[in-house]
Amino acid sequence: MKKTRDRAASTRALLDAGIKAFSAKGYDAATTKEIARLAGLNEQLITRYFGGKMGLLVAVYRDLLEHQEDDLAYEASPRQATVPLEIAHFLAHKNRHFRATDKLMTIMLVRLLIDQETAARYDLSFMYRMSTVLAKRLRVFQREGRIRPDCDTLQVSESIMAQAFVDLFLTPAIVGLDPDRIAADCEKIVRITCEGIVPPEG
Repeated sequence: MKKTRDRAASTRALLDAGIKAFSAKGYDAATTKEIARLAGLNEQLITRYFGGKMGLLVAVYRDLLEHQEDDLAYEASPRQATVPLEIAHFLAHKNRHFRATDKLMTIMLVRLLIDQETAARYDLSFMYRMSTVLAKRLRVFQREGRIRPDCDTLQVSESIMAQAFVDLFLTPAIVGLDPDRIAADCEKIVRITCEGIVPPEG
C-alpha cells in the first residue's frame, strides 16, 4: 500500500514540476533532469511513469484539463436557469482555462504539428470530456422541453467545444488577446447555437 501511495505522490510531484518547467521554458529547453530536480525525484521516474518527456507533457496537459481549473470546476458548478446562460457558463469556464494554460497549450499544439510520432499516439478524446458534461446538462433542458427533441446534445456540445477552441484559444494565440472580441465571439456562439436548438417558444 505504501508503494502505491509513494507512486501517486511521485507522479503528482512530477506533474507539478512539469507544469512549471514547460510553462517557463517551453518543451525543448525544459530538460527531464531539471524537472526531476524540481520534483526532488530521480530522473528515471519520468521514463518509468510517463514514457519520457513527451509522455509527461501529455500527462501534464491532461491533468490541467481534467483535474484542475476546467472539467471538475465546471462539473461541480450549478446548472444555469436557461439554455443560453448554460452555454455562456460553459464558455466562461473554457475561456478561463485557455487563459490559465495558453503557454502549455501552445507547446502541445506545436509538438503535435511537428512530431508525427507524437501525433500518432496522442489521444485527443480526453479534450472532449467536458463536452460530455455539457451534453448531460443540455439533456436536462431537453427533457424539460427547452431544447428540440430531435437535437443530438452531444454533437451540439462537441461543436461548441470546437468553436470555443478556435475563438477563445487559437485566434487569440495568433492575433493577440482582445477581451472585447472574445466576449463578442462568446455571445455569437450562444446566439447561433440557441437559434438551432431552442424551440421558438423555449
